[in-house]
Amino acid sequence: EGETGMSGGASLTKSGHIAGLDGLRALAILGVVGYHLLPGVLRGGYLGVLLFWVISGYLLSVTSERSASKGRFRTGEFYKKRVLRLYPALLLMLVFVTCFFTLFLQDELRGIRRELLSVVFGYNNWWQIAQQSSYFARLSSASAFTHLWFLAVQIQVCLLWPLFFKLYK
Repeated sequence: EGETGMSGGASLTKSGHIAGLDGLRALAILGVVGYHLLPGVLRGGYLGVLLFWVISGYLLSVTSERSASKGRFRTGEFYKKRVLRLYPALLLMLVFVTCFFTLFLQDELRGIRRELLSVVFGYNNWWQIAQQSSYFARLSSASAFTHLWFLAVQIQVCLLWPLFFKLYK
């Protein structure tokens, strides 16, 4: 381990930010956005999604290990940090999109309540499966919340992470 307290040569700033991940995040965003803008040309959108998951898993394990090495890994604190990181922006986005629909696209509000609940409670991926909706077939007529299946998977991982981490330790 170097002076950063991490093995593998990751370079941390004083705030704990891993600068090298910014470029990987940008690459992932470009892959996803490129796929949605030109799906026939740029077919690597899921690679961007997978890259986000790899980065998230890496950060979960690094931050959990860092807390555990200091004797401070607490499940309740872990959940609190994740909720405070994910939900303010998510809820704000849901409010703005719903208000926009209410004002300009009222036809899009039909059946939105169940979908909103699936997003807020982190099971949107399973909700979409139960609706027999295909992510690819719905690209042209997709709900504004179709892409949040990714966040649902992330929430589910975060719910299970403390158990996995404690089993690992």
